[in-house]
Amino acid sequence: MNIETHRRDAEITQRNAETRTPLKPPRTSASPLRLRVESYSHRRSARRSLSFFKLALALSLLVTTLPPTIKTRAQVRASYDEGAVGLGLALRRLQTTASVLHVAAHPDDEDSALIAELARGQGARVGYLSLNRGEGGQNRIGAELFDALGVIRTEELLQARRLDGGEQFFARTYDFGFTKTLAESRQRWDEREVLADMVRVIRLFRPLVIVSRWQGTPADGHGQHQYAGYLAPKAFRAAGDPAEFPEQIAEGLRPWQPLKFYVSANPNLARANNSGANANDANAQQVAKIETGDYDPLLGRSAYELAMEGRSQHKSQGEGGLQLKGEQSSGARLVERVPTPFQASPREQTIFDGLDTSIRGIARVAGLKDDSLNRDLQEIQTDAATALERFVADDPRTVLAALTAGLAHTRQALRDLNQVKDEAARDAAGFMLEDKEHEFGEALRLALGVRVDALADSETVGRGDSLGIVIRAYVPDERLAQVDMMRLRGLQNSKIEPIIPAPKTNEPSQFGRERATRESYFRISIPETAEFTQPYWLKHDRKGDLYEWDKNDPQTLPFARPPFVAEVDVKIGGERITIEQPVEYRYLDDVRGEVRREVNVVPEIDVQLTPALVVVPRVQAARGALEEEFTVPLRRARRARDRQAARARARECCARRVQARRERRRDLPSANAPRRRALLRLRRAHRELPAHTDAPLLRRGGRRSARLRSTSRARPRRLRDGQRRRSARRH
Repeated sequence: MNIETHRRDAEITQRNAETRTPLKPPRTSASPLRLRVESYSHRRSARRSLSFFKLALALSLLVTTLPPTIKTRAQVRASYDEGAVGLGLALRRLQTTASVLHVAAHPDDEDSALIAELARGQGARVGYLSLNRGEGGQNRIGAELFDALGVIRTEELLQARRLDGGEQFFARTYDFGFTKTLAESRQRWDEREVLADMVRVIRLFRPLVIVSRWQGTPADGHGQHQYAGYLAPKAFRAAGDPAEFPEQIAEGLRPWQPLKFYVSANPNLARANNSGANANDANAQQVAKIETGDYDPLLGRSAYELAMEGRSQHKSQGEGGLQLKGEQSSGARLVERVPTPFQASPREQTIFDGLDTSIRGIARVAGLKDDSLNRDLQEIQTDAATALERFVADDPRTVLAALTAGLAHTRQALRDLNQVKDEAARDAAGFMLEDKEHEFGEALRLALGVRVDALADSETVGRGDSLGIVIRAYVPDERLAQVDMMRLRGLQNSKIEPIIPAPKTNEPSQFGRERATRESYFRISIPETAEFTQPYWLKHDRKGDLYEWDKNDPQTLPFARPPFVAEVDVKIGGERITIEQPVEYRYLDDVRGEVRREVNVVPEIDVQLTPALVVVPRVQAARGALEEEFTVPLRRARRARDRQAARARARECCARRVQARRERRRDLPSANAPRRRALLRLRRAHRELPAHTDAPLLRRGGRRSARLRSTSRARPRRLRDGQRRRSARRH
């Protein structure tokens, strides 16, 4: 299918429809090209004459320095991350140290049901590594292609992971399109650089198990699929070798050797209950069958149903799927394993067979040679099991004692870990214990219902400008948790000043303002040297079909970390936890409701060309300059003083409306005094009516009104009948 076919099927937004400009044939005159500049702030227009080569240079500069605006967090808000369901899933994850990394080539290659079952159903840490961002795919929801499409598909993957519970990673490869052979992919993607990215993700995420989606053979079809399957086992072996990519070791990463390597397989090949037609098939004995269609009472659905909702987030590729109920499964075939002292039976039942994924197993997995942490690990495991046993959905406070004790014991284990002399074992055990410390803290937050919100007064801010930020903490029961300190973390060299006293914008009113347990206001000044917010992999031109990354970039992550983050310290039963919340801008959309965006540092002026594409024949260009007219909207970023002036004008307008309303009410009694006196006479007459006239006095029309008019002797003679009836209806 060609691009035009996809566009006919796409749901093109109004913005794209308005900005799409039909191409015009080039003019044959020798007059120079013209550039029309429009400023949205001053509504002025000017015409500038440029030669053809100057215009080409301007176009290239605009394209490379002004990437499309993106949002760094998924807009999908999973209901499984908060409340009793979120707490139940957090307690489920506390029981295990299992971790899996899923590897494939494209954003829609992953086994979504496998990720959902392992992450949500079994409580494991699950990550998905995609070699590229799908820039060479189709776009069924808009006109963006190539690099811009890669940004869209990155966001779609984040929305899917928000639902199925996984984490997301990327390599630096650029999707150059469909290819049939592994050789072409190896020619266009440097093997050492791509392998380095895969090893970096393994050393960063530290999984116990790796599951490759592809086998690395022509059976995978797409050449990029074959390349991902070809490199996955190489990365499995290289990640634990300190001689491989020593520059990563110098950065602070540690070698990490996963223990088992799988490739996706047909689950029907797996042995069922150690019997069946495949009982003597050695290949079938190595296939583990993962049930994904079993009903999960905590989720209210199966992992497969949840996974299909996440997969339907790949909207640009038209990957919507039915949320089928009933029996579903995924399969994984064991290819390689690292010998361990606690091997299981050769017949695979789960992908964690032969691995001790309990909290006590941290000592074995890390390679601790003594029993110095055995007591601490046993206490942590007991606390986690007790919290899960005492969990009650409608009263989460029942788990507070166990969670607080577990957090204290985990921190004690981290202190005792400093006495271990083996540096590699100490680092591995410390990584897993720090992960448990974070999980205990998150479970405590969910059990107490503590929420933190950080809002800015603008979505964009420029260099040298300032931004107002409010941090609010909501604690349902202050007897159980107390907010201790609020901090704001910003860009390097930014100036952060607390606003004291805080502005009175949170008091109760008829408009339903929020009332927080505690709030703090800050003003942050952006330095002139601050970097603009943009996709970090698009800051430099590609080197062939590989993106260029800087040393300080968040390599392999979906986007750069938020520029502004709020930190709130909360005391819970003698322990202190820190809650982090990225600063967001919130606004109300009449159709979508509440919409949130992260704050972006942007240039003071945004430049765009209309039309975005012009075809110029080389023959006519060689003769001399051509004449073509472009419209360049210049959108100036609103600075802090502009926002303050706008708010002042809004307050002044509101005050004028209130004053006018008060004046109208003050003048109302004098203007309607005769009518009010007439209504009082009607009420007195109604009280003096006989008993049979018990119907409502001011009923519109009908016999009751006629009877009232006939029996009421106190009606004012100076008013006409029509006037009296209107007064009655008004009352």
